[in-house]
This record gives sequence, structure tokens and C-alpha cells, in this order.
Amino acid sequence: MISLDELTVRIEKDDDFATMPHIAAKVMKMVEDPDVSVAELEKYISIDQVLTAEILKLANSPLYAPRMPITSLKHAINYLGLANIRSLTLMVAIRSLYSSAESKEVMAAFWKHSAASAVVSRNIVMGVGGVELNAEEMFTVGLLHDFGKVVLLKFYPDEYLKVVEEVKSGRRDFYSAEKELLGVHHAYVGALILSKWGFHVDVVNAVGSHHEEPDNPVSALMVLANVFCSTWDYSLVDPKYEVKFFDRALEILSIDEDKWREVTEGIKQQLEESSEILGV
Repeated sequence: MISLDELTVRIEKDDDFATMPHIAAKVMKMVEDPDVSVAELEKYISIDQVLTAEILKLANSPLYAPRMPITSLKHAINYLGLANIRSLTLMVAIRSLYSSAESKEVMAAFWKHSAASAVVSRNIVMGVGGVELNAEEMFTVGLLHDFGKVVLLKFYPDEYLKVVEEVKSGRRDFYSAEKELLGVHHAYVGALILSKWGFHVDVVNAVGSHHEEPDNPVSALMVLANVFCSTWDYSLVDPKYEVKFFDRALEILSIDEDKWREVTEGIKQQLEESSEILGV
């Protein structure tokens, strides 16, 4: 079984996980400043040519469907807005942490699920109407809700690959397999990391409780994102483990099944058209 004290120490000593990737932390801080200008943000992001190129690719993708090609970072910031730029910076920065020489296939599957969950969460909020949630904040929750898996796989690869095998066999979901085999689950670890990184308590709580029965719109949204991903092969988990709270989540968000089908058809198409850019 994993010692939480030992895990905490390992996180604090690790260069990748002790703090949020620097550029993402800086951009998030800048965006939260009401006096920040487009020129200041452009100047800072443009220092990183890889990040700039990735933002431009994503801005021109079906995710945002610009009418005219976006050819400069300034154009991207003006077109997408500061909140979207923050989301995309975080996505690009976090993606670099989904790497492991020994577990490339599993890490790729984890990234596929996280990227898809971010898009699904954002698009459900935008597509159903009447949901009092911030679409870009939900993008962030969707992107990071399973980040604890990445941490556990890095620090305990042999033990965690046994969890993955249980899940891939269809015998269990991650949450139950982790609790039995490791004594700690990825939702807790993810919340621990995000708290250390300085995320708002609402984001931390949403990540830490995303496998519990939903009792609020954010947790309901995470249920629906996981149902979508398991149904359409953006998850290693058998759909039978994700649907137990599906009806309750629809009820909380006031979504009927016709609306659910309509929204998910659009999301499926968008993910398929953006798969290469997202790396899913």
C-alpha cells in the first residue's frame, strides 16, 4: 500500500510536480490581472516559440472554428479572449508531463482521455444552455480531473500498471482498483497536486470528488464527460462503471436525453476533426 506521507514528500521533491509548469502559472496569473493588456500577454507568450505555434494550431482548429485563418499570436488572443488563451496554455504545458519511457502507451491513453474530457466539458456547458458554469473553468477541470493517475504512474509504475491491467480487463474501474491495490485513489492525488499548484478551491474540490455521486453542476458535468469518453473510446474504463450516476447528472443539469444526443453528436465530430492537433 502507498504511504500518503511518502507520496507527499516525493511530490514536493519532484521538479515536474512540485509546482505548476512555470509558463502556465505565469499566464494564469497575468490573465487574472484586470489591468493586463493583450500586448503584455503576447510579448510573454511569444518568448516560447513552441507554445506560440501550438496555440496558433489550436486556434485554427475546429475547436474554435475561425472564419478566417489566424496568423498571429495577437490575432489569436483577440479572437479567442484571455480565458481561452489561459486554457490552451495550460493544455500545452500539461501535455509535456504525460510522458514516460516505460509506459508510453498508457500515458498516451491518459492524455487522450484528459484532452477529450476538457473539450467535452467545455462544449456541454456551451451547448446545453441554462447551465450556470464557466465553460473555460470546466475545460480546466476536465483537463486535470485525472491528473492524479499521471503522478501515481510516474512514482509507482509497477504497482500502477497492475491497476491499469485490472481496468483494461473490464474487471474494475480505476477508482475501485486503486483503493484496493494501492490504498489511495487518483482523485485524491489530483486534488493534492492542484492544491499545491494554487488552483481555486472549487477546482480542487471538483477534482477530488469527481467519482462520488454528483450533488452539484460541476460534479454532474464530470460524470457526463466520463460517460461520453468511455462510450466513444476516449477512456480505458468500461462504460458500465461510468453510467451509474448518468441519470442523476442529467437531472442536475436539466438535460433531457434528446438534448444529450444532440450535443454529443457535435462533440464527437469536433473531436474527430481535431484529433491530430489534440493528440488523441
